[in-house]
Amino acid sequence: MEVILNGGRANRGNVARIDDQVARPSHPQSASVDHFLKFLIQAGVDTVPEPFGLDDQGRRRFRYF
Repeated sequence: MEVILNGGRANRGNVARIDDQVARPSHPQSASVDHFLKFLIQAGVDTVPEPFGLDDQGRRRFRYF
């Protein structure tokens, strides 16, 4: 079930929770941010969101811990 998350100034109404993940719009720097987050996770940092790439609507998907 998709639940729209309100708040924030950059993504007004475009962020949603879907089960245990969050979907938000993609931006030009998104691939670099995902790469950095994956690096941090591999280094043992467990407080950053885990990126899952793009969904079928072109939104970035993350899981927060």
